[in-house]
Amino acid sequence: LLSAEQEAGLIEIRAAAPSSSLYSAARTLLAVRDEPVALLLDADSTDPEAVARRRSSAEEVVGDVASAAPLRVLVAVPALEALLFLGPDPVERAFGAAASDERMLELGRMNPREALKRLDPGGHWWTASLNLVRALNDGDIADLRSTPPIQELLEFLRELHCSEIAANTGT
Repeated sequence: LLSAEQEAGLIEIRAAAPSSSLYSAARTLLAVRDEPVALLLDADSTDPEAVARRRSSAEEVVGDVASAAPLRVLVAVPALEALLFLGPDPVERAFGAAASDERMLELGRMNPREALKRLDPGGHWWTASLNLVRALNDGDIADLRSTPPIQELLEFLRELHCSEIAANTGT
């Protein structure tokens, strides 16, 4: 979804698990390297209070070192993979018409890893996720770029770019 920004050198995507490793990497980038950081976290819930707790917890753990560089914490509800189930077309292209029924799409929006496990004959959610990503076309990607949290991430990048231009021009 962010390949254009990655190819242009505007972003560097890193993954870390568990959360403590992600938070440690973010703290290092903020405090030691003075680099802006956007954390994209799975909420692992659809409950608004749980989502808010996930965001505030990350902001507390990482935010105390963010005074030098910008930090944005973004939370995908319930998980980033849920975006892959917003419409039936990519699911149908990847797994056939039977896989794109409304029950599977609803499961994917609520519990994407379970839906992905069901779509892969071996029960491996990451394999099904990769197949689904490969089935995305340009229209799907454009649609997904307009959804939270991707839109929020793109806005953060625009803000950074504008502030960099202002700093370089003295305005």
